[in-house]
Amino acid sequence: VTPSSRRGTVNAGSAYDLLSKGCEVAGGVTDPPGGGELSDLANGGKDQLNVGCTLDEHCDQSNPCLGTTQCISGTCEPVAGSAPVCDDNLKCTIDTCDPSKPYNVLTDLCVFTPKACENGNMCDGINDCDEETGNCYEKEPPVDCDDSNACTTDTCNPSTGICSNTDLTCNDNNACTLNDTCDLLLGCIFEEPQQNCCGNAQCEAGETESSCPVDCGTSLTTSFDTSIANRVELGPIFDIKTKSKNVTIAGFDLNCNVPDGIESKVFVYSLPGGRYYDNGRWYKKQLWDLVHESSISCNGFGTPTPVTLAESVTVPKESKHAFFIYIYTDSAATGYWFYKSMYPPAGKTARYSTLDEDSYLEIQTGSGSYCISGFCAITSPRRPAITINYAVINDSPTTPPTINSMPSTPVPTYTPTTKPTPLPTTLEPTPVPTAMPTPAPTSEPTDMPSSAPSESLAPTPFEPVKVTVSSPATSSANIVYSFYFDVKGGTVDSVLTNIKVTTYASMQEIKVFAKRGTGKQSEQIPCDWQLVAETGNEVTGYWKKLYPNWTNGFEPVELFAGKKISLYVVSTGKMLAKYAGSSSLKYKPHFSTPSSSPLPGIKVSYASYGKRELFKSYPSHYSSRSFMGALDLETVAPGSTRSPTSAPTGQFSTNQIESVDAGTENTYLGIQFDVQATEAVILKKLDLHVAEGTHFVEVWYRTGSHKGSSPGCDHHNNWCNKWTKAVGGTIVSSGQDTLTSTPEVTIVMSAGDTFGLAVVFPQSGLVASTSTVDATDDVLTIKSSGSQINDYYGNEVNTIHDLDSTSITFKGKIEYDLVNSICALYSAQNGVLSDVDDVEPDVTEDNVTNPNGPVGDGDGAGGPMDGEEPMDGMGDGFDSLS
Repeated sequence: VTPSSRRGTVNAGSAYDLLSKGCEVAGGVTDPPGGGELSDLANGGKDQLNVGCTLDEHCDQSNPCLGTTQCISGTCEPVAGSAPVCDDNLKCTIDTCDPSKPYNVLTDLCVFTPKACENGNMCDGINDCDEETGNCYEKEPPVDCDDSNACTTDTCNPSTGICSNTDLTCNDNNACTLNDTCDLLLGCIFEEPQQNCCGNAQCEAGETESSCPVDCGTSLTTSFDTSIANRVELGPIFDIKTKSKNVTIAGFDLNCNVPDGIESKVFVYSLPGGRYYDNGRWYKKQLWDLVHESSISCNGFGTPTPVTLAESVTVPKESKHAFFIYIYTDSAATGYWFYKSMYPPAGKTARYSTLDEDSYLEIQTGSGSYCISGFCAITSPRRPAITINYAVINDSPTTPPTINSMPSTPVPTYTPTTKPTPLPTTLEPTPVPTAMPTPAPTSEPTDMPSSAPSESLAPTPFEPVKVTVSSPATSSANIVYSFYFDVKGGTVDSVLTNIKVTTYASMQEIKVFAKRGTGKQSEQIPCDWQLVAETGNEVTGYWKKLYPNWTNGFEPVELFAGKKISLYVVSTGKMLAKYAGSSSLKYKPHFSTPSSSPLPGIKVSYASYGKRELFKSYPSHYSSRSFMGALDLETVAPGSTRSPTSAPTGQFSTNQIESVDAGTENTYLGIQFDVQATEAVILKKLDLHVAEGTHFVEVWYRTGSHKGSSPGCDHHNNWCNKWTKAVGGTIVSSGQDTLTSTPEVTIVMSAGDTFGLAVVFPQSGLVASTSTVDATDDVLTIKSSGSQINDYYGNEVNTIHDLDSTSITFKGKIEYDLVNSICALYSAQNGVLSDVDDVEPDVTEDNVTNPNGPVGDGDGAGGPMDGEEPMDGMGDGFDSLS
């Protein structure tokens, strides 16, 4: 209670409790009942607060999470073991106690909340908690939706993490450019505009500023309605972008307002290269050029206020430029917003979005100045109310450009001070010597020169410069069977001509695949890759860094400036790579060429790794590896052009083959028969003649003919487990005169293969014929003289004890895909590609150490274990096999 509201008498214990909770007065009244002095009892509350508790009930027992407390020597102390111990011994949970929970035992009060490491955005990677440290880590990297196709817009759905690759619409909305197309590498391509067409960026004969303002105009105004403008700032900051012509900016028409009688100035700053917002350029005044400063008298909102630059600003063609314009006054009017703007329309709110454009110039979405000094605060995004007055400059103007009613800026011309000496049309020969040499020449001297002239007028042939980029030397590594990594082009184009790897097996086969763009999303997609090199089963070695002996050479891979390629190297034996740590490092830069290199800035990433089987990578959360080896690259001729690779043909083409309709028909429990392929095919489905009704059917296959035998068992039975079940399921037939399809199968046959097929009907009903004619279409052959199945042993044994002497022939169709590329064959052979292991291999189990390390013989490849070969003199820290 407060002093003004104290009433009644409380005992010492209650008074202590009230005072300890913040009451100002407790424990007595002004006049005790019956008169007299305040009793000891009444004073007890105050005294109790000073001396502490005297009884256990003086102590707070209301929170079971704090346990029971007892009064010991005037202090409330917790009773040991009376509070719940909330610890689940897991570092990835937050352990708390909730006193409001009902409980039977103390631990019922505990709450174990998983530590929140995920933000719910499936596109920026999956984060999880490390059970050993309790720290959050990146379990899966951010989703990379880049499909390496410049003709798609790549986006990611944050709620699902699913990529969308939407086809670009290549239409520049210019009737003067025909056949707008898209190139997979370059993106949209627009042809040169047609002549005598309004919109071709040329003010041609018969065109005027009124009839064709897009070509003949000298100003560009943003589409801006001042009546609905709802934003005001101190001035605009924005980028412009020029097109096919050089442009000179002469001035601006602003939409501004300053109260009458207030002196004000306008400042115009210029930033070549544009992109005003990147790297904080908008507040770094030292980066900008002040191109104009003058007094200004604004005409009010809705009426343009011209600002003519004292010196025009030239912007080269196909480039960006930024302008920062703001109005300043040092009077009481500093609180005014002088410049009007509005929010950009839908679809153009991002910085640098195109707002308005003509044939020569583009104005982009910008910001507004928000502080009086101009370089301290901006608001975004903003659509400026502005007109840009400019002139177009031809690449080689014969006369200075002019601007309507604006001062022109002469274009300097160049006049040589002396007339250049013309190149000689002939070369004079060296004079014939006056004295005869000893011994005498065998023939008379001719009037041709005795030696070639000191300088040749013929162009010097281009000689490529070879550059090798090598991984850092190391004395320890880990065994891998395959690995994927990215290579990003530097500042100039180049060509990858070879790759050196580090082996750890006496013999093996090695393949190298390449693709454009990152390999991150393509590790298990064979048809994203192209085979560029492979070996036979060749001698390699332990801790051996070598260029493999490629069977058909190494197909060069173009590496464009700033673009990525990815390499996939796979071996039947063992190779070495260095354990690098967290999975988040995969595909991030690891080492690069120095700036002094002829090919500067080429970056090689950390690697992902996988199994021996083709295109079977380990799960993405496995740790990363470092590529151990070297890449050979070459410079390319300046100005050389390369046509983009044409789109690949379809991976498969669908076909079918039908049996020959001959012989008598009957129904059976099943049939075994052979098929032969002259090219790689994938059998997809069998269309059967079946008795009317519902049937269960199984399709089996084996490599080789169903006839004959191998050690231990005959081919026609499955006692040696040589048959593979392709499918089993229920089918419904409307009658044997119509075809009924089996469920789909995937049976891969390489060129030249013979396979045995078995179609099993446990309850009979399969129609076959006695035809003795093979069916063929030059790719696939259905062999006649198959064998009937006359008994059935269930799902494990699908066939008979002995072959029936009576031959029957498959009746129906086989649908198949003709495999058009090696990648398609890899895809089919792999079957289920997403083969995931539960536990990553312990890196200590596959770790190997080079005893002589990067020291020893100085080649970074060790001593005795590397074959004791001399250094190859290439200076790359690796030995070659030769």
